[in-house]
Amino acid sequence: MMAIGTAIDRSLRLDEYDADPDIDATRSMLGALAKGLGAAYDQLNRTDGD
Repeated sequence: MMAIGTAIDRSLRLDEYDADPDIDATRSMLGALAKGLGAAYDQLNRTDGD
């Protein structure tokens, strides 16, 4: 029962965050961060064929 209560509580807290008007700016920032980290990863793992 405790696990169900915890899941519901966290779900309600996520709803509060999703209702935030600045959420789009946050998603954009996180998307840019993920894209940059992906590019850095690709560059570090690139083989030059040598």
